[in-house]
Amino acid sequence: MFPQYNWGYPAVLKNALDYLYDEWAGKPVSLVCYGNHGGFQTTLALKLVTQGLHMYNMSTNPPLHIDDGLFDARGQLKDIELALARYRQPLSAVAAEFADLLCTKEAVQSPQDGTSTQDALAPFARRPRR
Repeated sequence: MFPQYNWGYPAVLKNALDYLYDEWAGKPVSLVCYGNHGGFQTTLALKLVTQGLHMYNMSTNPPLHIDDGLFDARGQLKDIELALARYRQPLSAVAAEFADLLCTKEAVQSPQDGTSTQDALAPFARRPRR
């Protein structure tokens, strides 16, 4: 999740991605941008970066629209449940796609380095309880 910044992504995000370049290969990513216009242009721009980093771009990338009507005069969210209610389904779809990646029997190969998504996600997989 990242903010839209003048129709682009924040420089600090790009710097962090570049700094950890080798860590990202084969890792799945869902780009969730928030802003006044939902961040469509920002998502397109960052998707090019994640492709260059050889990440696995998930198909579900919901934009979050933020407008002044969600906030009171002090800049606080009026009703967080109401503000987020319209995003339950798209965010559930992200979670379901990520869970499918964890559970799939067929590993998705990263074309550049051969790292499978299953291998990349192995440290995050749930371990059976003892």
